[in-house]
Amino acid sequence: MPIPKKLFTYVLDSEYLNKALPRGNWDYHNYRDWNINNFIMGCEYLCSLGYKVFRIGKFTNQNLISKNPNIFDYVNSEHRNDFMDIYLAKICKFAVSTGLGIDNAPLIFRKPIALIHVPLEFSYFHNNNLIMTQHHYSEIKKRNLSISEIFEEGKKINFKYTSLGYKEINISLVQNNSQEIKDFLEEMHFRYSGTITDSEIYDKNLEIEFWKIFKFNLKKYNLESTHGILSGNISHSFLKKNPYFLN
Repeated sequence: MPIPKKLFTYVLDSEYLNKALPRGNWDYHNYRDWNINNFIMGCEYLCSLGYKVFRIGKFTNQNLISKNPNIFDYVNSEHRNDFMDIYLAKICKFAVSTGLGIDNAPLIFRKPIALIHVPLEFSYFHNNNLIMTQHHYSEIKKRNLSISEIFEEGKKINFKYTSLGYKEINISLVQNNSQEIKDFLEEMHFRYSGTITDSEIYDKNLEIEFWKIFKFNLKKYNLESTHGILSGNISHSFLKKNPYFLN
């Protein structure tokens, strides 16, 4: 009987900082908070492929509600502990994250991460990571912004992103919906299994165009030293379904 593939997933909400560091005012981090329900469709899809999904973390104000017996809302379990968090990072096939400090745990064990990250300019483009970002909606232009426009707007606040900072440049972050996240996790599975080039998702030309635009903007705004060597991957499913992003 094959050993089930284990998936390590963690999604930030406001409860973590408020509980872990209760004396601080962490409202400026609110733009990083997520609705965990957006991930259920993707997690259930992975379970259909033989994965077991563990949602890890220490504090949360949301429950991961699913009847799937292979999805474990471990963060809300009486059995959770810090050691087990690290152990799960070690044995997982890959991790799913919205960008937290505990990302370093799977990285230590050289595990790939499917990362939905904001701000885009400081994403974890290294190792085997797969990157997607939220939609950046301009309240002035009344549409989502392209890569170059995101960099241009970020310059106005010197790339110092906070909840207030996004408000100052009239950008609303729009969380990726359930279908978009499911497609993203499906792509991560294809990449992990080595069959990405056989899927309809794969389009190398889109990735080439992304890196051309992304690296141009890093150089334009003197952000090259922030990243170092860039060796990760941008999500082809995201680029394919959102052509505005490369305009």
